[in-house]
Amino acid sequence: QRSDRKVHRTVQAAVCPAQSGTVPFYAVSEAYARDYPDSPLWARGEINSLSYNNTHRGLWFAKPRNVTRKRWRTGEAARYVETLRVRCLTPQALLREAGLSADAVDVLALDLEGLDGEVLRAFLALPGFRPRLVIFESNILLQRSPTLTQRLFR
Repeated sequence: QRSDRKVHRTVQAAVCPAQSGTVPFYAVSEAYARDYPDSPLWARGEINSLSYNNTHRGLWFAKPRNVTRKRWRTGEAARYVETLRVRCLTPQALLREAGLSADAVDVLALDLEGLDGEVLRAFLALPGFRPRLVIFESNILLQRSPTLTQRLFR
């Protein structure tokens, strides 16, 4: 039974579908913004992921005008992807740390740069996890996990 009490908890960690621990997190370095100050704002601070390929691919869309496509795709873009180490929790560990039970979650918002389906499956596998609202990037989830998307719309 859901409580009428509104609770918002913040936990500083990435969410990994299978195992908690410290994992690599890939982000566009500050050098990109310094070298290409006229690049789109999203390219200077919003491209990051637990997947190197997703971060690198995101930079493909931010190729500077004065760089050839070949040069950008064959190494230039990779110079601007930095690796950080971050704490990562499974959905179960995240809820435990936040002091919440699976049935207490009303809203789940995901923006995981291509890993949405894996993490959503892990949340849905938790006994009692049935949020009233799930927010996700539908274009990504529809392409990569059509059966999962169908399950959400039942």
